[in-house]
Amino acid sequence: MTLGILDSVANYIAILHDDNVYDPSLLSEWKACLDENPKAAFVFNAYQALDSQGRPTTVSREPLARSFPGSVLLEDIYFKRWRFGSPVYGTTMIRRTALDKVGAFDERYGPWADVDMWMRLAEEFDVCYVDAPLISVTSREVVHHQFDDTSARVQPLLEQMFWQARMRHYQGRPMRRFIEMDDTRDLLQLLGHICSWSGQTRSYGAEVAGEHEDKQRWIRRV
Repeated sequence: MTLGILDSVANYIAILHDDNVYDPSLLSEWKACLDENPKAAFVFNAYQALDSQGRPTTVSREPLARSFPGSVLLEDIYFKRWRFGSPVYGTTMIRRTALDKVGAFDERYGPWADVDMWMRLAEEFDVCYVDAPLISVTSREVVHHQFDDTSARVQPLLEQMFWQARMRHYQGRPMRRFIEMDDTRDLLQLLGHICSWSGQTRSYGAEVAGEHEDKQRWIRRV
């Protein structure tokens, strides 16, 4: 993909996956949104899930305007999802000048480098969103996804990526950085009150505690 981007000459670059189903209007809808909003770096849309028979099941939408500051994507969505979820599935259209400014995909993150790219672009530019399920995602029963983002090897990598994005975003705002570091500590205190009656919550509290310790170690390295 990186080589293809380097060889491209167009103003917009569309990234598509070969295992999805696309609405015929997808590219024109993406282009129209970027044309309307010259400060936006990229555009994405709502997604529709398909079952093993190819029938629509659920639609994943975000409460976003057609164009919005990148800080909204970072602070209201990415930074609030502690399990590192991304509302952008990797299928987007990017403005070439924005991509040239932030640089290439970071190969350290392998198949998750696109998430790092959306956060870096959102740091510098506005973002566009089309609130229509123009992309249908095939069932894992039909097309087996190759990437497991829950493995012990991958989780520290994703954590590092998200914490780099947080510290980059709050650069020059030391008090906000401190608050970000303490968010998980507050959650642990709440879970402590619940642990007395829920063994399951106790296990989850231990998991969160481990995540908190990892985050503290990462912050000390930043």
